[in-house]
Amino acid sequence: EIELNRYKDRIFSKSFQPFDPGLGRWSQALSAYKNLSLLGQPLDSFADESMYGEDLAKLVARIYKLEEDMTFMNKPIPEGWIRIVDKIETPNYVDAYMFAVPPILDNKIEDLFKDVGGRLVGVSATIHKDKTSVKTLMGFPAEKGTQIASVFDEANQMRVYAPKDTGSGATADDLIRVVKTLDKATTGGMLVLCTSWTMVRELEAKWPENITVRFQESGRAAAAAQSLREKTVKCVVATKSLWTGIDLPGDLLTVVIIDKLPFETPTDPVMSFLNDYVEKKYKNGWNRTYLADMIMSLKQGVGRLIRRETDRGVVAILDGRVKNSRYSGAIMDALKPARITTDLNELVEFLKKS
Repeated sequence: EIELNRYKDRIFSKSFQPFDPGLGRWSQALSAYKNLSLLGQPLDSFADESMYGEDLAKLVARIYKLEEDMTFMNKPIPEGWIRIVDKIETPNYVDAYMFAVPPILDNKIEDLFKDVGGRLVGVSATIHKDKTSVKTLMGFPAEKGTQIASVFDEANQMRVYAPKDTGSGATADDLIRVVKTLDKATTGGMLVLCTSWTMVRELEAKWPENITVRFQESGRAAAAAQSLREKTVKCVVATKSLWTGIDLPGDLLTVVIIDKLPFETPTDPVMSFLNDYVEKKYKNGWNRTYLADMIMSLKQGVGRLIRRETDRGVVAILDGRVKNSRYSGAIMDALKPARITTDLNELVEFLKKS
């Protein structure tokens, strides 16, 4: 089955490849379906759910939507868009998802400002300071923005551990060593955020028996988070779907561990297209796309920890590039005003005093 979507602002899959669809014959076949008659009646007459039931009505609506989207996808796409396809394989089926995507968001939200007479407010706790990045990644007119200080006292509420010796990301053994150390220092919940399913599975194979854990399953992010909320486990190991959207205040979450910096894959066509565009129009493309996108994702992951003014906890980012890379300054600046240390024992003492 082929699912077609006419518009998606942002796509997070890692396996996209550029493609030329050549969907002419598909469009023609679907157009032919519209001309079919069933029991002597035209197809669209069966779209009446009250007369023919929900299943048949949905099938008819689906045929019309597929034909519409096939037609759109087969036309020359607008300037600034790209066409991509994602192949998803499971033991039981293979799905191909095709998208036409406008990676460039310049002026998109600025147009909304005009439509509503300027009365539009966008709020973000993880927004990047570079105005060009904000404009190209989010379509937001950053020159209209104002930075407001956080209500949290992050310098006193949290500590960040960033070792120098983990290269470009931790191994499963590195992660488990840190988990074991911090587990002894806190009675609160712990969240291990991984950038790949491979790491989740490696941790599952090596996990210590004395620490209760739930490993996120595909499509079950909410259920994994609920395990921490109900305190049925001490730790949850998850992928990027839990880097955002969960609120676990107090002792529900006192430790967040991140396996590596969440850079988008270099082969992702959306980011690659955006990088080339920014480099050509604004210069410094990599910093304003890949790096800016990573920093926003990192801040979202770190932001799972401090949810209330009374929360206290620690974050461990097990990627040596936080301290040893040409862009360390940008990362360190994004984590301010939290204290950053290379001494894991400092996190242990901080947790014990909390």
